[in-house]
Amino acid sequence: MDYDFTAELNELLVDTYNTINKVEENALRQIGVGKLSISEFHILESVGTDNTGKTIGEIASSLSVTLPTITVAINKLESKGYVCRNKSQDDGRRVYITLTKLGRRMNAAHRYFHENMVCELCRGYSESELKMLIDCLYKLNSYFKKNDFSKNIQENDENDK
Repeated sequence: MDYDFTAELNELLVDTYNTINKVEENALRQIGVGKLSISEFHILESVGTDNTGKTIGEIASSLSVTLPTITVAINKLESKGYVCRNKSQDDGRRVYITLTKLGRRMNAAHRYFHENMVCELCRGYSESELKMLIDCLYKLNSYFKKNDFSKNIQENDENDK
């Protein structure tokens, strides 16, 4: 593969990732939701809008982070009024996290940002061009999932103990 192509593609991928994060953060701040970090928005998204909620373990698994990380984040989100804990009626040991009204509103704002981003990205492309874009993104996503170095780091940390 031509070196110039790979260098340009790498620069574009890194720049796109950084720009998406920056633009998303600025867009959410403009609509008055600057009290949450992007990570907190992603936690709200993972909790979802259904009334049954999710356990901390389910949230951690969906975001590929540790239980202690999610526990700390949920504590902060609960103190800010975005989520609440609900004990299971079937098993009192099981606790489900659900969104409050404010949490649902913030989650909707986050979804709105993503819907607009995708609509704008798709505008002006043919169906075959969009199919090619989807194929490329699937390949990129697959690469990152296969090469998740954080799992290797966690395993090495546990082996060093």
